[in-house]
Amino acid sequence: MSRETKEGFYREQLHELELARLQFADRNCRRMIKDLERAKKRLETRLQLLMAENKKDNTLTFEELGVDRLFVDEAQNFKNLFYVTKMTRVAGLPQSASERAFDMFLKVSHVQRVNGGGGVVFATGTPVTNSMAEMFAMQRYLQMAALRAQRLNHFDSWAATFGEPVTAMELSPDGAGYRLQTRFARFIKVNLAVSHIFHIWQVTAEQRSTQLVFCDTYAEVKAIASGNPLVIEKAAIDAELMRLTRLRSQHHETQYRIRSQIRHLTEEIPLVAQRIENLRQDIAARTDTQGDNFSMLIDGQQCDNRGVAGELILRRAETCKRTRTDHGVGKLGGFDVCIRVNFMGHTELLVKGRNTYAASLAETALGTIRSLEHTIQTLDEKLPDQQKQLEDCRRRIQEFQEKVGQPFEYEQKLGELEKRQEEIVQALDLNKNQAPDQLDATPNEDNEETVEHNQTMSAEETVRTQAPVRRRSHGVRV
Repeated sequence: MSRETKEGFYREQLHELELARLQFADRNCRRMIKDLERAKKRLETRLQLLMAENKKDNTLTFEELGVDRLFVDEAQNFKNLFYVTKMTRVAGLPQSASERAFDMFLKVSHVQRVNGGGGVVFATGTPVTNSMAEMFAMQRYLQMAALRAQRLNHFDSWAATFGEPVTAMELSPDGAGYRLQTRFARFIKVNLAVSHIFHIWQVTAEQRSTQLVFCDTYAEVKAIASGNPLVIEKAAIDAELMRLTRLRSQHHETQYRIRSQIRHLTEEIPLVAQRIENLRQDIAARTDTQGDNFSMLIDGQQCDNRGVAGELILRRAETCKRTRTDHGVGKLGGFDVCIRVNFMGHTELLVKGRNTYAASLAETALGTIRSLEHTIQTLDEKLPDQQKQLEDCRRRIQEFQEKVGQPFEYEQKLGELEKRQEEIVQALDLNKNQAPDQLDATPNEDNEETVEHNQTMSAEETVRTQAPVRRRSHGVRV
């Protein structure tokens, strides 16, 4: 795109952001104002960089190519179009903005300006892949003029009109339990969808066409269409019962996880306490190997040279790796030193006392010995970590014990809704058996012939009536 086009677009966006900032300033929305100001600052920075850069070559720009139609396949690849929202704590609203989407937005705006709002076709099998906000991005590409006319060109206005944040229980990131999470994941305005379906029916009434409706909000549509307040109430109760039943199941799962955590931590405490006691004994049994005090027993022979000792350890490690067998090396500082081959085939250098500690097999002989000595001499630093782990286990057990056995907070409401649901079912007579009762008397042959004749005539009449009808399909997604 040419620099003039980009500059004009930046200034237009800055003007819209300033209008939005003034609009929210009247409502005292500080967070939204800060977000708008940050967006303005980013655009101003882009504009300054654009004005400062020199034109590097004389190649043709997109406008000079004379493109007047734009067909975009796999349009979902351009879904990360920038937008500003005050719903920063609502999940399902990605804040990412790609340069690819921004460049496509500029090209789409140019082609639409040339064609009076048209000239752009987006093709995709997945217009919405991760977030309902992606539908807003698609509308900005293809219906920006309509959004501006309805004052819905800002995301929050669009979301307040067509969307609804939904709060539900979700598994926490650490997998330890569940938490309430609010996501923008639901469309409203079902009555508008019903009106649209009715309008298509009116327009195609003469052709006796058939509409194919893909409907995710079917219970609500049925309730609205019926006009019966009990049906409408039942649809709302059914939806709420489904939500509360799901929450109760998640509550039971959380209680199960809490009990499992208590059992695991209860088993962990004595193990950590034993490691602390072992560590104290290892510290007490440790001998000094620093400086000239270095001495290591290798294969029954005393070695006072760090380089020689390290070289022997590295050679032994190569042998263990080749044969895939563990091997004892010797003693250092009052600890056994051995080499182990793990399940990945890698060799590990271990220091064994009451506990087992890991050292490193370095690339050099001296580096390997330094790792061994460092492991032994820093045992004191491991003690606070183990003590903290023990305290954490006890603290977490206490916290979990406060939560275990807690009742489901919506249990009473759930029972009331179930009772009301049953009352509505009885009032609507939904459980009534519609099958006819079996007659005691057996019909005679004349009656059987009459029934058979009537059924045959009815079937023939149905075939004659339906045969001339040709149906067309009009697809509508709700």
